Amino acid sequence: MKELRRIAAAVFALALLAGCAAGFQAGSQPFAGAPSFPDAAPRNLAKKSHAPTLYVLNVLHSEAIVSIYADGGKTFLRSLNLGKFKKDEVAFAVDSAGTLYASAADSPGSQTLQIFTNQGAKRSGAIHQRGAFGWITLDSSGNLYTFCAVAGGVCEYAGAKHPVVRNFHGWPPIAVDSAGDLVVNCANGEYILCVFAPGRTQSSWGVTGGIDNRLDSVTFDAAGDLYAANGYGAGGFGPGNVAVFTPGSSVPTRTITEGIADPTSLAFDAAGNLYVYNLCTEPEKYGECPTPDGSITVYAPGGSTPIRTITQGVGTDESTVYTGGSGLAIDGANTLYVVNRGNGPGDNGGIAVYPSGATSPIRIVTKQIHHPIAVAVGP
Repeated sequence: MKELRRIAAAVFALALLAGCAAGFQAGSQPFAGAPSFPDAAPRNLAKKSHAPTLYVLNVLHSEAIVSIYADGGKTFLRSLNLGKFKKDEVAFAVDSAGTLYASAADSPGSQTLQIFTNQGAKRSGAIHQRGAFGWITLDSSGNLYTFCAVAGGVCEYAGAKHPVVRNFHGWPPIAVDSAGDLVVNCANGEYILCVFAPGRTQSSWGVTGGIDNRLDSVTFDAAGDLYAANGYGAGGFGPGNVAVFTPGSSVPTRTITEGIADPTSLAFDAAGNLYVYNLCTEPEKYGECPTPDGSITVYAPGGSTPIRTITQGVGTDESTVYTGGSGLAIDGANTLYVVNRGNGPGDNGGIAVYPSGATSPIRIVTKQIHHPIAVAVGP
């Protein structure tokens, strides 16, 4: 499993370097349509919906498909086919207003990020760039950050519109905090991670240690502390860890290891609890998980010992391999949504839904699910 993930990461890195060499070009040409699956529900279902809306990014063979549901997955609304993609280049995000941003790269050259409103019922715009989109991240002001083919490697679009207003040397993973500070995997010889204040192109602080050679996810908590999911940990083959950095700290102020077994996705709920999606349920042996299933470990604010471990309904999370989003989502009621990709032919996977504080799913969403890789919620 780790060897497959390492190969996928290498492929993405090569694509990044190729894109950087190609340069950047913004455009305003019309974007391609996104047809629905045959049994999509009528649009008036959206009017009956109560928050949250659930969005799921699927990969069916070589096609990327977004399936959309009302009421936290209870009612299927529609599916959007983003088309074919290559080299795992597919991107997906939902902002606090419920606007969906989605893209799949099916060929070299200019790529299109499609923008949808009204629970995916209306195509409202697009952003074009040379090279694939990836790791789409949005701040509270609606600015959009993404992997891009500019020499910098990460671009900011103000208000999710052309033109690019800032670009940064670096590559995914990326994240932004509530104050608009952006973290980029920069590896510029001085820093491994660089943090940029809003509007600045020079980093305000950087991380020099505590990051291994398979960094799968980064995120900020409400206080601005930076969390990094290290998939390998010390020595290259181990359970990994989650390194925590207070603002301005170049090395971890603490490291979470208990309950960690190859972490891939990170998320916080409204109470500040940290959720870690682990690829395994226990430390790997010889580079492989002992079982095919993963786990979710939950930590209280500032804590390093799990207050809850979830294994029921949790499958393998490969979301970060595809650079498309997170295998975790948490809504305003602290309901947890977890990606389960499924185990091959005959098992399309599903989205397990857990009420606040639960360790067993209240339901598993399977309708129009096809090997999901990322999940998001919106109003």
